[in-house]
Amino acid sequence: MIYKTILLAAVSALLFSCGEQVKQELDSDLIATKDGYRLTEKQFKAYLNFLVDEMGETHTIQSQIALKSQLKQEFLHDPTGLLQELELLHEKYTKDDTSRTESPSYLAEGHRLIRERLGADIGQMQFETEDANQFRTFLAGSLLRSSSSFYDGGSGGYSYAEVLFCADGSYTESLSGGLTISTPGANAHGRDSDVTPGYWEVASLPNNTLIVLLYSTHPNMLEDSPNGFLPMPIQRFTQQVLYLPGGDYYERIANQCAN
Repeated sequence: MIYKTILLAAVSALLFSCGEQVKQELDSDLIATKDGYRLTEKQFKAYLNFLVDEMGETHTIQSQIALKSQLKQEFLHDPTGLLQELELLHEKYTKDDTSRTESPSYLAEGHRLIRERLGADIGQMQFETEDANQFRTFLAGSLLRSSSSFYDGGSGGYSYAEVLFCADGSYTESLSGGLTISTPGANAHGRDSDVTPGYWEVASLPNNTLIVLLYSTHPNMLEDSPNGFLPMPIQRFTQQVLYLPGGDYYERIANQCAN
C-alpha cells in the first residue's frame, strides 16, 4: 500500500507542486546511481529489446521486475563495466515503443504515459469502462490523507501520509512521522519524511474492483517496486473517504490541485 508505517519521520511533510517539478523528477527515468554513474529506464528498455530481437525472449511485467532487479544489482556491483555493455545496446536497440498502445487523444499526459509503459501487458485491467472513467474524474484534484499514532506512558509515535492527484495524471505522495522514547534518565526523539512524485491512472477489474495504478521511477518507489508500478485497490468509496482492503482508508478533500 501507499501508506507506510514510518518510525522516524518529519513533523511537516512537504507536498511538491504538480506539473513541471514532477516532470523534472521523472524525465531521467532513473533506476539507480553509484559513484556518479546512472542506470536509466531507457537503458533497461534497450536491454529488453536486445533480448527480444537477438535471443527471442519475451517478458511479462512480472519477469521484467526480476530482470530489472538483477540488472540493478549488477550495476551496483560494477557500474562502469555494465554501462559500457549497455551503451552498445542503447545505440542499436533503443526503439520508440509508444505505438504499442492506442491511447485516446483526450487523455492527460500522465494517464497516457502509464498506458504506454504497460503496452499490451495489462492482465484483466480495463481502462475505458464507465466505472474507471467516472472514478478517474472523481479522483483528479483530490488530496487523500491518512494518519495514525500511539502513546504509552512517556513514549509514542505518529505517521502521516498525503497523496495529491492532479488532473494532468501526476501525483505527489508525502510521508512523515516521528518517534519519542522516554524512560527514567533517558529521552530520545526522531523524525523523518519522504516525498515521491509520479504518474497515476485508473482501471477496473471484471469483479468491479477499481485500481489506482501508480507509476514512478523515483528511488522511493523503485526500492519496493523495481518496475515502478504500484497498484492501489479501492474496495469502496464515498465523497469523503476511500476504503482499501484490509481496513486502511484515506480521507478525501476535493479540488486541491491547480491543474
